[in-house]
Amino acid sequence: MLALLSVSKQGRQAVRGFGSAAKTLQELWAGGAPLTQIVTESHGRAAKADRHEWVYLAPLEQVTAEAATLEKRAASLSEEQRKLELPLLGSTFAVKDNLQVKGMPITNTMDYRPPRKAPIAEESAAVVRKLQERGAIVIGKTNMDCAATGLVGVRSPYGACQNSLDRSMISGGSSSGSGVSVALGQVTFSLGTDTAGSGRVPAALNNIVGLKASRGLVSTHGLLPACRSLDCVSIFALTVHEAHRILGAAAEAAGADPFDRPAK
Repeated sequence: MLALLSVSKQGRQAVRGFGSAAKTLQELWAGGAPLTQIVTESHGRAAKADRHEWVYLAPLEQVTAEAATLEKRAASLSEEQRKLELPLLGSTFAVKDNLQVKGMPITNTMDYRPPRKAPIAEESAAVVRKLQERGAIVIGKTNMDCAATGLVGVRSPYGACQNSLDRSMISGGSSSGSGVSVALGQVTFSLGTDTAGSGRVPAALNNIVGLKASRGLVSTHGLLPACRSLDCVSIFALTVHEAHRILGAAAEAAGADPFDRPAK
């Protein structure tokens, strides 16, 4: 019951524009880079983004402080405990701007100028909170077709998101920024949504993996709905293995979503 598209062979190539840092974040982590370096690198890449993929970036000092706290917690655990409690340690992620992240603005790409004038989320969406508890760090909120009603990625007051492979091409939508940010190596993975293709289309057009889980497997509590009975949270990653790993951490009923159901 999984919809998977386009295993990426481009992930290694996509970061060549970053000069001496031309490695994926996964490669840096596997090579022994500390978490604070991973987060700083990820944030720096996002800050240099120029394809209208981001709506809001968390302050660098905030995400590095989160990384330092996680490093201390990880150091206090045995290797077995780290794998169990913090399976996503070393990961950064982006969140589509129709999902709430506590303390960050949520625009749904309505015309808030600047985006920080949008309402500030008082709590995180259930899936965001779950991934943070597992050790992943949110870098920021990504661009999308307005109110998640489009499949092209150009219907946003914050700019038409450009394809990661060719700027003259559409990125696909509505989860445009979430797809492009992963394809360009700015974050380890990202969250989008999929009601009628909004997660799978950007994945296909940017040559990455798009995963839409069965309805109710990943809670939509904290998502601004496009179609309440069809909305699903989707996952963008560079490989099928990574998408499956993220799904394993995200799939847990939150209780507040009437469509929630336990994984079997």
